[in-house]
Amino acid sequence: MPLLNFSLGSKHAGLQQYNLKVVLLGLFIGSVLFSRTISIGILGAYTILLFFSTSLKEKKERLLEHKAVLLLSLLFLLLALSLLYSQHNGLPYLEKELLLLILPLVIGSTNLNTSDVSGILRLYVISCLLFTLVSIVEAYQFYTLPTEHFSTQHLPHQLSDRIHAPYLSLLLVLANLSILLINNSRVRFFKADLVLCLYFSMFILVLSSRTALFCNLFLLVAYLYFRLAKQKKVGMYITFLAMLVIVIGLTFKNYAHFQERFAAITSAGYGVSERVTIYRASLSIIQEHPLTGVGIGDIQAELDKVYENWALPEHFFEFNPHNQYLHVTMAVGVIGLLLFLYLLLFPVYLAVKAKKPLFAAFYFIFILAFLTEVVLSRYWGVATFAFFYSAFTTYLIDQKNLAKPLNRSYTQLVPSDK
Repeated sequence: MPLLNFSLGSKHAGLQQYNLKVVLLGLFIGSVLFSRTISIGILGAYTILLFFSTSLKEKKERLLEHKAVLLLSLLFLLLALSLLYSQHNGLPYLEKELLLLILPLVIGSTNLNTSDVSGILRLYVISCLLFTLVSIVEAYQFYTLPTEHFSTQHLPHQLSDRIHAPYLSLLLVLANLSILLINNSRVRFFKADLVLCLYFSMFILVLSSRTALFCNLFLLVAYLYFRLAKQKKVGMYITFLAMLVIVIGLTFKNYAHFQERFAAITSAGYGVSERVTIYRASLSIIQEHPLTGVGIGDIQAELDKVYENWALPEHFFEFNPHNQYLHVTMAVGVIGLLLFLYLLLFPVYLAVKAKKPLFAAFYFIFILAFLTEVVLSRYWGVATFAFFYSAFTTYLIDQKNLAKPLNRSYTQLVPSDK
């Protein structure tokens, strides 16, 4: 029996059959929230076991079947190539994005069935729960210090002390998506999962990251619409929408930080005008270097030059493009942007072809998140996006190919969901 199929559970005992592959991949993505060192160690252990569990020929065949996943690795290689014309040292920036190369190769070398994906998602949800509970305990300990007092205005910063609030909020949106994917084929939700979904939604509300709030709202409203529409429960859906509006309204009225986050849209330092100025500065650089970009090492230096030439206030010099699409285009030009857009949209097509439309929500969440943040500039963003992109795209390719009739050579490589 291959090393990565070592069983840790029993279906006869009423538990999902977790194998070592599922456990290690689940622990990797779950530990990203807690420690970069631990998560990299787990990924290293999985890679070693994968190397010895199958032959090189089989790995090659699987990579060829999952070649769409390798688009992410191709993007990394394109960014690496830009080092040749970067005047500044781009290695520190490239090192942050190294998992864009590694994870597609590692995960694309294996196969994932529905049971595997559900197990990984379950471990991720548990990790998110543990992380938020630890954050609450640490916030409580902070506020019980003699020199501190409780403040709702400061609470979001304390809850996101370990991870920057927009990233933590995004990870919790993915936790809610994981819950929906786990329960999608069930007639009724697990009650514990429903409670968890509400809990994560409240945590996102407290953090008040605008993009994550919109993504979570869109995810829940769209999911319930399609689920309840199938059951023709229009009244229940309208009731849910009414409750949602009331909760958001009460939060806006009584929670000062929530008000400030949305009032900040027009305030100095955080408003739309500042973002528009940053985008204009980024576009001016792209216009000068449309085909190749300026190289990954020169993005901030070129932005700072524009900020200085435009005599902008000092706080602008801390701002990166705040847009992943602009960041990629500035680094490697229009060709890099087209590749980036293709690798984001092609899996949506796969999800439709594999009749797994809910998986498309993952790609749409990041398509939106990339509009307001350079998500792939921090480890949490790179690791989470590269992992779920590789895992979901691999799974969708497997499901699409399994649906093809008379594909005997493929079905010998891919474990059945049954």
